[in-house]
Amino acid sequence: MQNYNFVRLINERQALITRNGEFFVASQSVPGFVVTETLVFPANAEGKITDWMEVDGERGMTLERFLHLNVIA
Repeated sequence: MQNYNFVRLINERQALITRNGEFFVASQSVPGFVVTETLVFPANAEGKITDWMEVDGERGMTLERFLHLNVIA
């Protein structure tokens, strides 16, 4: 896991975050998914995912917990 800066919530399951001038979307799996997971994908400044290959994240982690552990205050 890496340290990110919070930009804004996109919706209840996604947040726009940044690190070293690059943007990312932290995205929690949809309700009903077998295991909750939050994955991080490269994105643009508007929050549109630009590459679906995840660069960070963890199984068993909600978006709220991911942000709590990985966003610099």
